[in-house]
Amino acid sequence: MKFATMLDPMILKALPAVIPPFPPGMLVTLSDGTDAVVTAVKPERPYHPQVRRIEDPDTLKLASGTLDMALQTGLKIDKVAGQPVGDMVAELPNANAVRAA
Repeated sequence: MKFATMLDPMILKALPAVIPPFPPGMLVTLSDGTDAVVTAVKPERPYHPQVRRIEDPDTLKLASGTLDMALQTGLKIDKVAGQPVGDMVAELPNANAVRAA
């Protein structure tokens, strides 16, 4: 994380819980190339929200199943608004690592 050393560590740790990096309603692209919409975020794991895949890009029809990104192996949020964020998310701990710490 490029600017991590420029911020107070306590603020850096608390910020994602106050301002989620992937708020509900945000359109994201998953690492398998499919688009999805963020449907829920838990403050204890803001970098691993719940998402629903978009079945039809023309109508934005969502798939019926919800994916919890904290439980997905090999699948991550790769892009937001066409901008790569996969490396940023990959550097962060998953939900299990946060609970264990």
